[in-house]
Amino acid sequence: MDKITKSLLDTFSVQYEIVQKSESTQFEYFANYSIISKLDRSSFELDDIHTGSSGDCAIDGLGLIVNGKIITDVDELNEIIQGTGHLDAEIIFIQAKTTSSFSGSDIGTFIHGVKDFLSDRSRLVQNDKIKQMKTLWDSVISKSSFMVNRRPYCKLFFVCTGKWVGDQNLQAIIENGKSELEAIG
Repeated sequence: MDKITKSLLDTFSVQYEIVQKSESTQFEYFANYSIISKLDRSSFELDDIHTGSSGDCAIDGLGLIVNGKIITDVDELNEIIQGTGHLDAEIIFIQAKTTSSFSGSDIGTFIHGVKDFLSDRSRLVQNDKIKQMKTLWDSVISKSSFMVNRRPYCKLFFVCTGKWVGDQNLQAIIENGKSELEAIG
C-alpha cells in the first residue's frame, strides 16, 4: 500500500474508531465509505454496508439505495414507497483488496458472488449480513410494480491499491461478467 493511501486509511480508522480491526478490514470499511458516500450524501453507519467476513460471497460491502436513500430494513422500504408511490432502486456491491495489483481470479470470484446473490436460488454459503441484505433485496424486487421510472441499477466496484492499466484479460473477465449479470435481468 502506498504511503498516501496508508495515511488516509490510518486517519479514517482513527476517525471511525476501527483501529482495533485488521488492516484488510479497515480497508474494506474505507473502500465502502469512499464509494457509498459518493453515491449517497446522507449519513450511514459503516456496519450497515460492511458484509466482509466468512460467508461473504466475496462481497465486502453491499448498499441498497431506494429513491436516493440507503435502506437497511423492510420497514424503511415500505415507508419510502408509501411516501412517494414509486421505487427507484440501486444495489451496490464492493470488493476491497489491499493488494497492489488487480487479480483476474479475485475479480471473477467477486462477479460469481454477485451473480449468486442476485440469483433466485443462492448456492454459496452466506453470512448473516448477506442473508439479511438478500431478504431486503428480494423485498425490493417483490415491489417491482412500483418501479415506474426504471429497472434497478446494479453497480459493482472492485477496489485495490494498484493502478488500472486496462489489461485485456481483466477486461474480458469484466465484460463476460457484465453480460452474465445483464442476462439475470
